[in-house]
Amino acid sequence: MGPTGNMTLRRRLLVTSTAFALFAGLLASPAAAQEESTTDENGCTVFNNDDGSQSGTCPDNTSWYVDTEGRRSDIVRDDATGCSTSTNSDGSESGWCDDGNSWDIDTEGRRSDTVRDDATGCSTRTNSNGSESGWCDDGSSWDIDTEGRRSDTVRDDATGCSTRTNSNGSSSGWCDDGSSWNIDTEGRRSGETRDDATGCTIRTNADGSQNAWCDDGSGWEADANGVRTSERTRDEAGCTVNRNADGSESGWCDDGSSWWIDSDGRRNDTVRDDDTGCSTETRWDGSQQVSCDDGTSWETDADGNRTSEQTRDESGCSVRTNMDGSESGWCDDGSSWWIDSDGRRNDTVRDDDTGCSTETRWDGSQQVSCDDGTSWETDADGNRTSEQTRDDATGCTIRTNADGSESGWCDDGSGWEADANGVRTSERTRDEAGCTVNRNADGSESGWCDDGSSWWIDS
Repeated sequence: MGPTGNMTLRRRLLVTSTAFALFAGLLASPAAAQEESTTDENGCTVFNNDDGSQSGTCPDNTSWYVDTEGRRSDIVRDDATGCSTSTNSDGSESGWCDDGNSWDIDTEGRRSDTVRDDATGCSTRTNSNGSESGWCDDGSSWDIDTEGRRSDTVRDDATGCSTRTNSNGSSSGWCDDGSSWNIDTEGRRSGETRDDATGCTIRTNADGSQNAWCDDGSGWEADANGVRTSERTRDEAGCTVNRNADGSESGWCDDGSSWWIDSDGRRNDTVRDDDTGCSTETRWDGSQQVSCDDGTSWETDADGNRTSEQTRDESGCSVRTNMDGSESGWCDDGSSWWIDSDGRRNDTVRDDDTGCSTETRWDGSQQVSCDDGTSWETDADGNRTSEQTRDDATGCTIRTNADGSESGWCDDGSGWEADANGVRTSERTRDEAGCTVNRNADGSESGWCDDGSSWWIDS
């Protein structure tokens, strides 16, 4: 994450500062062969390209480009300030100056400004949402998010390593030799080392466990006591085999075939047929599953009887038919359906405009679920039986039932339940120790923690 983030910061500056150069390059790009070059009454040279795009340059340092979709960008150069401004037809804008400063305004009016300080060799990008990032010629950089959380990255050319320190106390590092490390907020360290002589990278976790992977495809895992729990080898036939301490084994080959053997010796094999575009899995009990590139598939039981079939039609729908007469289907437009063995059908339809999906059940009842977290249900008579709302301010989702009872759950792990009279029957809290506690109105209590411990206290 560290080196990628730093490269991204640098890329932001480069994209802006070189936009004019890229634009100018379009004027002479062989990719857009120019059908015609003319000079208009203002002395501007206009290029009409055979792909439908157009570009132009004028003596007053202005220029423009219209792409094949009709989107236009106009660039104006101000020699007095040494800055160029690009105004786009979608309402966005960007600018860059000879002193290294630049800015961007997106279609929503959000602005980002980048300022270059030659004395320090650093550039600082400030965004309208309050976040900030910066990068320097010496390889150091920083990020500050909208909540004020800061991360600083420092480069040490002597060691060839970069270290990223976060405001929450965690840190990470990576080096030119391929090694890296992470230290979490509790001080637990994990690290990776690279051995070029063996071609292997070894990751050691905070508890002492390890896993390794090598250039030749081999590798291993070991527990905290150093006991190998699995080993992976690569053979000349182009197959990789993973053998586990419990006797189970898995393997996969370059030809698309694979297998799995459980700890009791039961084996499943998968074979790929490139001519038909199908893969066949034969299980230990003789049953099979066939899956093809065209979206079709089928299954057979141990006696060779087909238990299900899946087909794909031209309308973009896949249909799965089962031996008991039930059926399910789903389409590229987000719609789907289910028919049980008695012929009762449920249909789901997606409305991209509202961001909601509506499931209509065989009895006429419905359930609607929307992308914004809201949902509701109606019974067979069209009466609403429950509603679900989302409160982004508190991070909580609340479900209200027809009788007035209510339940809620929040992003922080807390929640509650209330009866039809509004009386809280239970409350759930989450503490800093990583434990969730559920307290009921009758005085009983239950709890469970991230470390696997739990408890129950009756009333």
